[in-house]
Amino acid sequence: MGNFKGKTEDLLRDWTAGPTYAERLCGGILKIEGYEDIDPQCPLGGADGKKDILCKKDGYTYLAAVYFPLGQKTFTQTFSKFENDLQGTISNKTKGIIFCTNQHLTLNERSQLEKKALESGKYCIIYHKERLRLCLDSPTGYGLRLEYLKIEMDSEEQVAFFQNNNNKIEYALERHFEELRRISAKIDHMQISQAKIAHTVSIIARPFDLSDVSVFGTVIPVAHSWENGPKISENITVNLVLMIHTLVCPDVPKLILGKFRATQVWVGSVATPEEAVLFPPAWDQVPDLLESLLKQWNTRAYPVSFLSSSQANPKYQY
Repeated sequence: MGNFKGKTEDLLRDWTAGPTYAERLCGGILKIEGYEDIDPQCPLGGADGKKDILCKKDGYTYLAAVYFPLGQKTFTQTFSKFENDLQGTISNKTKGIIFCTNQHLTLNERSQLEKKALESGKYCIIYHKERLRLCLDSPTGYGLRLEYLKIEMDSEEQVAFFQNNNNKIEYALERHFEELRRISAKIDHMQISQAKIAHTVSIIARPFDLSDVSVFGTVIPVAHSWENGPKISENITVNLVLMIHTLVCPDVPKLILGKFRATQVWVGSVATPEEAVLFPPAWDQVPDLLESLLKQWNTRAYPVSFLSSSQANPKYQY
């Protein structure tokens, strides 16, 4: 069923779809008219701070107000609604107002609205009924017209619609492929970073005479040989342990990566710690216990002679 002359105009004037769809329709028109960052405030209802839609064009922010009553109203009623919406441009500090309405407005009536806005120092753009009709009855607007006015395209309109949108579709696909290329580059970068981390872990693991280390699900062979000089493990510190944690646990949330736990934990499929299979030390004891353990490691794994006299402690010698 093709469009016939006047049908778009009649459906706009006798609007029965309510304010939500009116705001969505106008948002779609703003989009095809070249506005960007279109942000409907509360199309489903609620306080919107005197702003139906916020949008941008040429670097300026505009407030779009929508007035879609049922049937033609007096200009006094339309002017009153415009005045109320104009206050939103002041409180929201926008460049001007875009007044979208299904009302028929004469040239004189439009001039009065523009003059009122100018008195407030605001720019005024009016999408009255005839201007909306022109947008919807053009190839760029056929899709919106079908969605919101349920007017199907005839064969000629379908051809015009797809011819008009062909270049846009190709542009959208090109941007899509460009985004895929960027994602692919990020994945390649992540793989390089993971390889560097794996190499670092293997170097750290060599002094411990480990045969292999698992990083990112991959087993990395670790050479048993080590360059001349002191081994990293000769004096393990708390900071070194935390640093290794950040290297080997990249999937751990950043908030706890390389940090001591700050909650109590237990082992076992039970709801309370009293029934736990294993109950680790309290979280606030972990730093001191780890430091004590490392002191034992440093004195037990290597002769005291490796440590300075100030570091040696008989309590930890074995």
